[in-house]
Amino acid sequence: MKFVFTKHALQDKLPELERLGWRITKTQVKNIIKKPRWYGTSKHGQETAMDLVDSKHILRVVFDRIDRWYN
Repeated sequence: MKFVFTKHALQDKLPELERLGWRITKTQVKNIIKKPRWYGTSKHGQETAMDLVDSKHILRVVFDRIDRWYN
């Protein structure tokens, strides 16, 4: 499975979370997508994967799954 992070995630979301004191890594995001504690769909139809960051906070990852075959 290949993960492609959007500009929005890399330049806006992850740095903003770090500025607020939350160090969220790309590895954590990948692990949540691979094995979420909770799974759902956003109001726009995108998949969401959620897991606990600590005992009081949940990280929700909104993503699109694109199946492609490469030669």
